[in-house]
Amino acid sequence: MLPIYAALEKVDKNLVEASLDLGSTAWKSLKTISIPLALPGILIGLIFVFVPSMGNFVVPELLGGGKTVMIGNLVRDQFLKARDWPFGATFALVLTVILIILISIQSRVSKKVNLNA
Repeated sequence: MLPIYAALEKVDKNLVEASLDLGSTAWKSLKTISIPLALPGILIGLIFVFVPSMGNFVVPELLGGGKTVMIGNLVRDQFLKARDWPFGATFALVLTVILIILISIQSRVSKKVNLNA
C-alpha cells in the first residue's frame, strides 16, 4: 500500500483542480489524471503484494495454522499432498505468466514516464 500511497501523493493537486475547474467530474479526473500519473506506483504495489504471496509457505502455516489457503500453499499442496502434478504445474505457470505480465507492464510504464520527464 505504501508505493500506491506515495504515487498518489506525488500527483499534482493543481492538475486535478484545473480539470475540475474546466468542468470535469471527480470520477473523470481520477480516471484521466490521477490514475495514469500514479500507475507506476500502483503497479509496484501490485508486484510487492503478488510476489511474496507466490512463495510464502511457512508464514501462513505458522500464523494461521493452515486454516486459510494461500496461493503458495495451494501450489505446494497440489504437488505434495494431492499428487496432482498437472494442476499444480498449470497453476504455477499461470501465476508466473501473470507475474511476468505485471512486471513487463510496470517496466514499460516506467520507461514511458522517464522519457516524458
